[in-house]
Amino acid sequence: MNDKNSFLLFKDLLEPVDDLSNEDAGMLLKAILHHQNGGDIPELSAAANVAFKFTKQQLDRSSEHYEMMGPEIRSPSANSAPSRPNRTGRNSGPSGGGSNWI
Repeated sequence: MNDKNSFLLFKDLLEPVDDLSNEDAGMLLKAILHHQNGGDIPELSAAANVAFKFTKQQLDRSSEHYEMMGPEIRSPSANSAPSRPNRTGRNSGPSGGGSNWI
């Protein structure tokens, strides 16, 4: 188990999930959450199990990629500069007026 408190679900999961009943889709979501939290996977129907195996592979690849990143990328220190400057309250839009820029 790592220190992450979030994970990615890819949009291409929609198609296989749409083919599941609402009950199976709910069980799939529970299985994903249990997997990501290091728990036991609940018993799934055959269709939900196929979708879970596909999803689990993507989740595991994403976790491996996260673990390969250095700690400075995973959790930047409070002293590091933000990756994108804050434009709130500035007049720095493309025309200099900036009234529509946040």
